[in-house]
Amino acid sequence: MMNGKFLAERTDLTKNTSLRTIATSPITNERRIETLYVLVLSRLPRAEESARLVRYIENGGPTRNPQQSRRRRVLGVAQQRRVRADPLIGNAERAGSVSDG
Repeated sequence: MMNGKFLAERTDLTKNTSLRTIATSPITNERRIETLYVLVLSRLPRAEESARLVRYIENGGPTRNPQQSRRRRVLGVAQQRRVRADPLIGNAERAGSVSDG
């Protein structure tokens, strides 16, 4: 299963310098989303995808806790973009396809 050890290792901020740089750089959340999309999907996000994911980060990411660290919230987005469905992002997702469901 893609949510297992393989994905956890690839999205570990201590091992993935690209993801760590995105998570810790002094850039806007909009820019983080754009960078993640280009890195993972080789394209920029559509306006609705960007808006939805910025809202997701600002609302606390996977734990829905806005007080958690920015690194943790960005990591949650990176993991969501790969394999999971999430009601804040849209219905079924696979390798970055987002439905407006």
